[in-house]
Amino acid sequence: GLKKETADCYLFEQDGETSIVAKPYSEIEKQLEGLPHDCAIYPAWSLGRLLEVMRMKASSQVVPLDDTFDRLIEGIETRIKEGYFNKEYLV
Repeated sequence: GLKKETADCYLFEQDGETSIVAKPYSEIEKQLEGLPHDCAIYPAWSLGRLLEVMRMKASSQVVPLDDTFDRLIEGIETRIKEGYFNKEYLV
């Protein structure tokens, strides 16, 4: 699966509200012990980072944006079915 260290952002959940923070997960991971018990932190990936990590860069041809999203979603679905993702991170 995707290593959480590759996440370029993270989800912060507290009091039933979730927000996304555009800082690498590795920056907050070092501080997890100091967070209140009612907080939850989850690694997250931007579209650009997912494309980079999954090596789905478009060839030299121009690819419509819709095709890029479709390819990314299909790639993720396939990897989930094949067991490449750690189930504890699939929320």
